[in-house]
Amino acid sequence: REKEGGGEGGGGGEGQRRKGGGRKGRRGGNAVAAGARGGGGQWRRQRWRRGSGGGGEPAAEETGEGSSGVDDFYARYGPRSSAGDKATGAGGKTAGSSRETSRQSSVEGGGGWTRGSLHRRTSTVFVNDTEVDFSPVYRCLHIYNVLGVGAEFEQYYKENRRLQAGLMLSPSMAQADGDLSGQSFAGYQEHLNEILGFFVVEVTVLHTTQGLLTRGTVDELWEMVHAANVKAFLQVQAASCTDAKVLAEVKDFMVVFCFTMQSYGYAVTRLVELLADFRAHFHNVLCQQWEQRFDACFADDPFQALYFATVAERDADTLLAAFPRTEPWPEDGEEPIAYEFSSAVPRVYHEVKEFIRATLDFVGSFNNLSPTEIDATLRSSTEQLLSRTLRAAFTRLLRNPGLTMAQAAQVAVNIKHLAVAVESLNGHISRFTHTVQHDKFISRNVFGDARAQAEQRIFAIVKAKVDDFLGVAEVDWTPGKARGESAEYLTEMLGYLSAACAGLSVLSQDLCNRAYQEAYAYIGAHLLDDLLLPGSGSGSGGGGGKLAHRRHV
Repeated sequence: REKEGGGEGGGGGEGQRRKGGGRKGRRGGNAVAAGARGGGGQWRRQRWRRGSGGGGEPAAEETGEGSSGVDDFYARYGPRSSAGDKATGAGGKTAGSSRETSRQSSVEGGGGWTRGSLHRRTSTVFVNDTEVDFSPVYRCLHIYNVLGVGAEFEQYYKENRRLQAGLMLSPSMAQADGDLSGQSFAGYQEHLNEILGFFVVEVTVLHTTQGLLTRGTVDELWEMVHAANVKAFLQVQAASCTDAKVLAEVKDFMVVFCFTMQSYGYAVTRLVELLADFRAHFHNVLCQQWEQRFDACFADDPFQALYFATVAERDADTLLAAFPRTEPWPEDGEEPIAYEFSSAVPRVYHEVKEFIRATLDFVGSFNNLSPTEIDATLRSSTEQLLSRTLRAAFTRLLRNPGLTMAQAAQVAVNIKHLAVAVESLNGHISRFTHTVQHDKFISRNVFGDARAQAEQRIFAIVKAKVDDFLGVAEVDWTPGKARGESAEYLTEMLGYLSAACAGLSVLSQDLCNRAYQEAYAYIGAHLLDDLLLPGSGSGSGGGGGKLAHRRHV
């Protein structure tokens, strides 16, 4: 290239070339062009068509005022894509014809690319359907190589990218500054997107240039950033979150994040391991959320057996329609229709199925889990929900001091039907995962002694009422003659037991019989203890005494 009137401008061009390459390679071409026309004079250029021996002859000559011939230099030797055909140089001229000449010359003359030049003849790269223009970097890289100082640009590029990576290190990622919410996660998500974009650009530059970057350099940057930011985010921020919905959003984003980074060749093994631990945290948070749901089911329960006047009324109950048949079950077509359990039973069963669905939505997107592993995870999580969370909800309900005997009896019946119904959850899970799992089977024993706790609460209520009757009883162990009738307190106590146990017999005859046995055994123990106390009629030979009031433990 030759310039007229550009002696002073030529010097400016050399200085601007160095300066243009030092701005992260983003404005190198414009800087050089500005220096080339620093003298403000005219310029003229000749295109040379190379022959097989590397020589050639002038092909054309152009002149112009105030425009740079450097742009044509880029057009000939710098890479351009189809989108670049529409791009203009620093002086506003279209570089299409010059580019075609360059491609032909490269083929005819056997010219190749030097160290640090491009594999591809393109400056616009599509990254995940997003058009990214890498021409500033490519231009600076080519200019520096032409000047013979390519190593200087390589070192400068690496240092600046390391500094930019350091700016992405956010201390807030490793600080537990409160519960992670959807709004705060949006900020973290934006920061993680910036990290992902940074390394997508790096690996693209790595694969489209020679010598500018190495795989080790890029991996070193990734190790620094992901250890300080991404891992810290999962270990601190996400691990302290107690919102299942937000955790699901975090998981979905991190799965895509890891998949994307892995597709670009970055190591994400430790992140995947953290996500595996993340599943256990999500399960605990989900159980806490369902604990509140179970409490709400029991709080709204009228503790009365379900009753429908007509079949149409029963069919309108969608929760009951999805509940499996348990014994005893009303005959089809009968009206009115009565069930043993209350409305809380189909509602709790529905909540358990919703828990399974929420767990499946969370673990189903993990690519490293097989269908069998997902099936085992669902069964294990569901069994823990039933044996711990639901059982604990029953325990809190039964410890309510305001719970009556009829309500406690209804709870015992509800537990019996739920214990049978949960076995159908095995088929429900298998339909989700399309597997048959035999080594992990949810059985009716999952509630443990929950029903026994309900029965003990019934017996405790009966004994407490018996204590009330016996506490006011006056017994004369040595009467002068028989009264011919039972004491008033006994009549009242037996009347209470008859009515209470009759109500139990409607729900369960076995429960009614056991309540009678517990009550009579308790009364007999009371009478015997009072008779054998010092000072009673049998021990002192006279005098009535008040029955000792025993506190039930």
